[in-house]
Amino acid sequence: MLVYAEEIVAPTVMPLRVRVRGVNPTSQSTWSNYSSIVTENCDAGQYLQTQLPLGEQSCGECPSEAYCGGMPADRVVALPGYWRVPWSSSGLGFVQCKSEAACRGFDRAALRAAIRLS
Repeated sequence: MLVYAEEIVAPTVMPLRVRVRGVNPTSQSTWSNYSSIVTENCDAGQYLQTQLPLGEQSCGECPSEAYCGGMPADRVVALPGYWRVPWSSSGLGFVQCKSEAACRGFDRAALRAAIRLS
């Protein structure tokens, strides 16, 4: 039995969608459905601009009040002391809280601690 694997390195920062099919000497399967967008091309200080039409989506710079981690726009979270404004035109508007204690936001140190515990 031949097992085949290939690593593809994308020469672009455009998001990718993947589909696959199995092929052997006697038959082949149908193509799979397209995957969700592969966001690995976006750096930690960027987010995938999924709020744009599919053909225009690319990696955008993360707002200074947020943590993006290379994730799609709907997964961008506010940093401590800020909250996400749902009515902003881009969907990525953030406003400073009057009381920082009321807006705990994303805590990188807590995430690192949780990862160490698991």
